Amino acid sequence: MTEYPDLMAVRKVDGKPESYERKGDKGGTFILPEVFTGNMANLSMNLAGGLFDVRPNKHLRYLPVNDEAKKDWDGMEPSEELYAEYSDNECFGLCFLIRTIHRRPFPYFRCFDSQKAFDEYAKKVEVAAQATNRDKDSILVGKFISKLDTVEIKPYIKVHHAPTKVNYWHITLDTRRPTDTSFIKAQEKQTSQDKRMFVALKQDLVQRCKVNARPNYRLKRLDYKKPYTKKDCLADYTMKF
Repeated sequence: MTEYPDLMAVRKVDGKPESYERKGDKGGTFILPEVFTGNMANLSMNLAGGLFDVRPNKHLRYLPVNDEAKKDWDGMEPSEELYAEYSDNECFGLCFLIRTIHRRPFPYFRCFDSQKAFDEYAKKVEVAAQATNRDKDSILVGKFISKLDTVEIKPYIKVHHAPTKVNYWHITLDTRRPTDTSFIKAQEKQTSQDKRMFVALKQDLVQRCKVNARPNYRLKRLDYKKPYTKKDCLADYTMKF
């Protein structure tokens, strides 16, 4: 990260950018949160850099040809039949600076029915905060006033390198509940509060996006891959976050 302070992530979005753009009251344009579709847990993205090209008609249009291609990378060269096929569907890249989304909290507001309910929640936050070496007050920012007033809470997001058999550049943006020590899995059942939390995450992310941006750097090959043998483990093949 220190060598590439402007390292970018790109999220593929189907359609045209203008479909998600609106003009603001004071001029300029903003992007609607609806640009994110599907499950926000374990949000799929790509590192932008090295050989990855975010321009229209380039790498964003390549899709895995089968389920085997989507499996975790095992350190071995993929066979030709696993290489991605080209899609004719129109799409664009929604780009983020890694430093704005990696290892950071985001604001989320919720109500509690009573002081007791808030206190019980605060105890869970405190346990999770201690387990993850964080300050409870940095997670549970607001105080309970009444059930009609919202309390500010800050869940946590983190970028994980998740290379697949045909896409070494694949990453995920994962979210951790304030009361948990692990990140939410895509297959987990989500509560109504989870859904509200992810709505807040969408709104937070679109405020930091750049549409159709291009990286102004070039990753060095040795920074993302090295010669391997069958004895090498996957941990040896990681981005330097």
